[in-house]
Amino acid sequence: MYFLSKLSVTVISALGFSSVVMAIPVESSSSSALVARDPYAVHSGWAMPYNPWTAVGACGWSNVDADPVAAIGGALFQEMMVDDDPTHNAACGKDVEVIWQGRPVNVKVVEICAKCGYDDILLSLDSFNDLVDGRTQGMGLTGVSWKFV
Repeated sequence: MYFLSKLSVTVISALGFSSVVMAIPVESSSSSALVARDPYAVHSGWAMPYNPWTAVGACGWSNVDADPVAAIGGALFQEMMVDDDPTHNAACGKDVEVIWQGRPVNVKVVEICAKCGYDDILLSLDSFNDLVDGRTQGMGLTGVSWKFV
């Protein structure tokens, strides 16, 4: 019995010591600083069709489905604001090349997509159809890359 009580004290002590050792802070060898994204880098995300004729876009222009236009993600649009007026946004009127499965389409940014991710893009209906070239009837595409040109 004496042996078991000594053994249990030893085991409990060892477990307690190991938790202290595990709790000792260790200096990280890598930086944990956040790195800003580059709005002019290649973006990889979703592409979805939209109807630009439903309202005047954030950039202040009226467009129709046949126009080669796009809306970019809300966070990216906000990052490119130059003042409080969205029509002055640095992205407004910028040309964008969108590529899906090796097929390129060129569009112009005219709108913000508040619910899109940073790397996502909405394309006018005709531009979306040009991009997919009849290869899909889906509502969105993954694996799309795009960049400002």
